Amino acid sequence: MKISGATAGAVMVMMMACLYAPMVSAAMTSMAGDEIQIDGGKSYLNNNQWGAADVDEGWQQVFYHSEHDMGWRWHWPSTTESVKAYPALVTGWHWSSNYDPRSHLPAALSSLHHVRTHARFALNADGRYNVAYDLWCHTSPRARWYSSPAAEVMVWLRSINVHPAGDYKGRVTIDGRHWGFYVGSLPTGWPVYTFVLEEGTNDLSMDLQPLLGYLARTGHWRSDALFLSSVEFGSEIYSGSGELHLLDWQLDID
Repeated sequence: MKISGATAGAVMVMMMACLYAPMVSAAMTSMAGDEIQIDGGKSYLNNNQWGAADVDEGWQQVFYHSEHDMGWRWHWPSTTESVKAYPALVTGWHWSSNYDPRSHLPAALSSLHHVRTHARFALNADGRYNVAYDLWCHTSPRARWYSSPAAEVMVWLRSINVHPAGDYKGRVTIDGRHWGFYVGSLPTGWPVYTFVLEEGTNDLSMDLQPLLGYLARTGHWRSDALFLSSVEFGSEIYSGSGELHLLDWQLDID
């Protein structure tokens, strides 16, 4: 059966004390489905456990210690191939209408100049997981909680024992970085495009806009028909235990 919120919290504290040395004491934590607002609501840590029904026991938590130490912890004992969760720092839409004017989202892809970001993180984990951006696009200029996405773009910085959805289409070089490029579709109906960094990293500064531009140039979509609704940075977790501390974070869209 599922672990209750109170029990999950107790189990989490005991297991993390054994498995991982805590960097600082928690200032703010969340339970399943909760959010922690960041920067006055411009972004939020989302304790997304969308695939947890596939696990008999498990838990996950997002935490905020400071702007230079926030992240997520998890324990998902599982042998199934499915994603159990995607804890993430979200800016913009996530089956919601959480748009902050300072985020400059949603943004028409046809007039989007830059999606500059910097992520540096410390990671201690086992099992199967990735660390990845997830970008959501809609045909509507202001997607609502019920709006179905038109496309999903994932940018994997690091991955262990997992494979992107869809088929490998080859190696692409964009702004001097080499990526494995995958194209697939989900049972929910929208296409998913995944860029996998050939040499994984825990520290990356880049502009995501050229990746979106590549999809337009190669005929995968029409920029004049889509809007960027959301930029998320998180971990798709399939199984195992771990802890990620996001030490530096920046996202600027124009």
